[in-house]
Amino acid sequence: MATKRNTRAKRRGNGEGSIYFEAASDRWRAALTMDDGRTVRLSARTREEVASKLQALQADLLTGRAALDRTQTVAGLLTYWLEEVLPARGSVHSTNTIDKHGHIVRKHLIPGLGKYRLADLKADHIERFYRSKAERYARSTLVEMRTTLSLALTYAERHEMVGRNVARIAELPAKTKPKAERRSLTHKEATALLQAVKDHRLEALVITAIMLGLRPGELLGLRWEDVDLDGGVLHVRQTLKVTNDPSKPKGERQTLALGPTKTKASRRSLGLPTPVVAALRHHKGRQSAERLAAGPEWANDLGLVFTTASGRPINPAGLRHYFERWGKAAGIGGDWKPYEMRHTAVSLLSDAGVPIEQIADLAGHTTTRMVETVYRHRVTPTVGAAVSPMQRLFAAG
Repeated sequence: MATKRNTRAKRRGNGEGSIYFEAASDRWRAALTMDDGRTVRLSARTREEVASKLQALQADLLTGRAALDRTQTVAGLLTYWLEEVLPARGSVHSTNTIDKHGHIVRKHLIPGLGKYRLADLKADHIERFYRSKAERYARSTLVEMRTTLSLALTYAERHEMVGRNVARIAELPAKTKPKAERRSLTHKEATALLQAVKDHRLEALVITAIMLGLRPGELLGLRWEDVDLDGGVLHVRQTLKVTNDPSKPKGERQTLALGPTKTKASRRSLGLPTPVVAALRHHKGRQSAERLAAGPEWANDLGLVFTTASGRPINPAGLRHYFERWGKAAGIGGDWKPYEMRHTAVSLLSDAGVPIEQIADLAGHTTTRMVETVYRHRVTPTVGAAVSPMQRLFAAG
């Protein structure tokens, strides 16, 4: 009499795992029972792939990283890091820095890498992501993406959520979109722009921007209490920032908020040229008239120097539109941006022979490097530094 064959497999202990083929999905599967009773399941197209994943997880068990959640996605990590970890480190990261990381996470990293399981993320995935961005963005933007991703993965690595930070070894593509050329107005163009805004309610803003080189946020966050027109001094103490709150409805996520300056060096006191004093005096009178005309419609008074006609803070996006229209009216092109007035101030001062150290102080930088490499541009149509010396050296006779 034939005996019934015992097909029951030997029970495996925790951490040993099993591999099997699932015909319904046409995939190889692996299952691993953890010490806490949880079963982690893996899958791949081939037996070799799923075996490799199982071995990696078993290695995690041996090295103390068994608590890895193999279902955690990159999107999950990035969201948690952005919403919980960064805000808790407010003393380390400024609001601007957190907002910048948030923009990169939401616009680029989650759409491009969020689908991957955190434990399965490889340098190859990241490098393909970089290549997909290379035609549209300059290298500097890709570097910012890499920095944000690496910071999040460093947190994951420190808390044993991943075995290593693969963003450190992923390489950026050699070829990317050329970086946009930084520009500044020439003296002639600046004069044309000032003529175009003459008698506009924000004429004083343009004059102050060109002659003092304030950042747009510093201009829009400037308060009357920080301006001493009699003494001819302006104190930069705060800045207007745009913040995004993803928890709010889509049309309400962006808000304007006053906050500290970009850096400690950005808190500075600047002497006012006579044209700036005159423009601000005139502007103050105009604003008083607007306040009276608005009556109860005047917004809560924050004491800002530059506001809308109803007293509200000016949205930086709105200011960019103003400069586009003013540039066209001045005949210098409609693609000039508020930040380029800062470049203009630095370049005009440099061209006028002001020492670079003094310009750095004016712009709110601790060193001259940024002024020399980023903000200073040639503003005269002809480089004439060699003309007089060469004429003297090679004079006829």
